[in-house]
Amino acid sequence: GVLGICVVGRASDVGTLQPMHKCRGEKRALEANLAEMKKLGYAGGKVGISHCLNEAAAQQLRAMILAEYPDAPVVIEPCGALCSFYAERGGLIVGVAGERITSNFKFYAVFQENEEYSVRSESQEIGTLVAPPPAGEKIAIAGHVWVVDEVDRKRHIVYCTMVKGKVPAYFGDVPGDINTVILERMRQVLIEPPDTIYPYLMHNAVARLRQARVDAAVMGLADRPLRHLGGNMWALFPWLGTYAFLALKRLLLLRCAPMLGLKGMEACSPYYMAFRMEADAATFYRTVAAAAHDLTDPLTLMYPDEVPDFNKYDRFLPPQLVRKGFACGVLDIDGMRARVREWERFVSEL
Repeated sequence: GVLGICVVGRASDVGTLQPMHKCRGEKRALEANLAEMKKLGYAGGKVGISHCLNEAAAQQLRAMILAEYPDAPVVIEPCGALCSFYAERGGLIVGVAGERITSNFKFYAVFQENEEYSVRSESQEIGTLVAPPPAGEKIAIAGHVWVVDEVDRKRHIVYCTMVKGKVPAYFGDVPGDINTVILERMRQVLIEPPDTIYPYLMHNAVARLRQARVDAAVMGLADRPLRHLGGNMWALFPWLGTYAFLALKRLLLLRCAPMLGLKGMEACSPYYMAFRMEADAATFYRTVAAAAHDLTDPLTLMYPDEVPDFNKYDRFLPPQLVRKGFACGVLDIDGMRARVREWERFVSEL
């Protein structure tokens, strides 16, 4: 470092390097590094040391670790291109075993295990859930409908309050990954001529398929995705895959609902959404198209203070990084936008 000053730091909650110690001389910096490892709970687990053209310092830190923990497995390797950018010439990047830090033997498991959450209303336990929804969503459990007030992920508790209404049973934000191509093929099957029958179908299946095609024709599913059910009730069949459907649902609830007077949405992902709406169909298409076009920040499709527990290691990452990863990497915003653009022609037709 400049004037012999070496900086010891760690990753901050927002993904930047947070300086912790400024030491004069490399030896003091290595001693401070080992001290910080102990504060994090290190007690002899596996250590990885990556160096940027400074193997001597890496070997010195390894010797210091082995002096206190003789059986500790310590691996030294040169930094790759990206890590070299952060470490800079002469720097080290030190990582300790996640299992030791988290005190959880499941840290190294290949597949994420299902973890049940206790669902409570005040002091009473009313059931359990796997992969609970974010605060503000509704769940159906114990024969009633509940709105989620808070999700305590450390203690695996969901706090909720009973409300009136109906919702389908909740099995998680993303119960399965169904591609948009599958939904589009389902739509194609429904709009095919009634005499198009697949030879592998049994007699009862053929009858059901014909009836489904008649119902689809009566509802006009081949014409427009938004169907008026009477009064202020509407149903939307977007024919989108799981993650594009989820992006559209959030766009409607978080960006369009106030302008459309949209309330009481019930979604069966990724097939349809039913809701109450004060606006007409033309206003719906126009508002949704404008909202999708003006969507520049995917994080606006996240609920306030929402931190999804979507992937196995999300709970060990900074909340801001988890939110950004979910908004930019899980929600299929491009697929949602492409479908909404197809709806723009309905504005002039209505």
